[in-house]
Amino acid sequence: NFVIITYATGDFHVGNSEFPYEAEDGSEQVVHFHGYRNFQEAMKISAKLFPDPDKLLIAGDSAGAFAVPALSGEIMEQTYSGCLDVTLFSDSGQLCYSHWKRTARDIWKAKEDIWKSIRTPNITMDWYHSLYEKYGDRIRYLYASSTHDYLLSAYYNDVTYRKYHTDADVQEAFFHQLQDMVNDFKTMTPKCGVFINDWKNMMVMKTGLHGGTVHTAVRQLNFYLKARSGVTMVQWLFDAVNGNVYDAGMDLLEENDHEKKF
Repeated sequence: NFVIITYATGDFHVGNSEFPYEAEDGSEQVVHFHGYRNFQEAMKISAKLFPDPDKLLIAGDSAGAFAVPALSGEIMEQTYSGCLDVTLFSDSGQLCYSHWKRTARDIWKAKEDIWKSIRTPNITMDWYHSLYEKYGDRIRYLYASSTHDYLLSAYYNDVTYRKYHTDADVQEAFFHQLQDMVNDFKTMTPKCGVFINDWKNMMVMKTGLHGGTVHTAVRQLNFYLKARSGVTMVQWLFDAVNGNVYDAGMDLLEENDHEKKF
């Protein structure tokens, strides 16, 4: 049984505000940051449909990958407090930005505990650290990423340099940030499981963003394909949810000859 919380709010599922702004054409517009309200309504329905699960997987890809550490504590305390077998999984949730706290506090109007836990440019790891301080290794922690994510690298370029574009240099910057993020994850808890892949980006015609590797694999065909490590993501996730947590593809973080590979 599963519940999917869809995403259309640009706030990592934690926003609770109406934000007025001036569009590029000079018109006055409003962004409806209602991600948190949508999340709350979804949890009410989830509790009615599945009131007493024995096992719980809280997973998200892309924007949902950020929401997993931000909201899992609330899910475990308010919706499924009786479930003790919990696994968290973020697929592709890395976007370093120096103004995340201000964004969450002043623009999204996120809950105080959500924006107060943001201390560094890596909002995902800040939320995971906050979660780990409370729950420790009572729950399982999983993270997945491709080595040179074409989309997240373009977003990083956009929020940092105001240029929505990706190339070998931007993707290499993403790669080094990923190395740091995985090291941080492993330092936080050596028991976490990490899945790294280098599947090439095949979305050039659709996105106009060239090179790099895929953005997310869960819910995509690659989820069922063997990575260079010889393991499929679906098998890795199945094993972890059932208590066998391990890493796959960590050797790819030791490679940085980007121009030769891509």
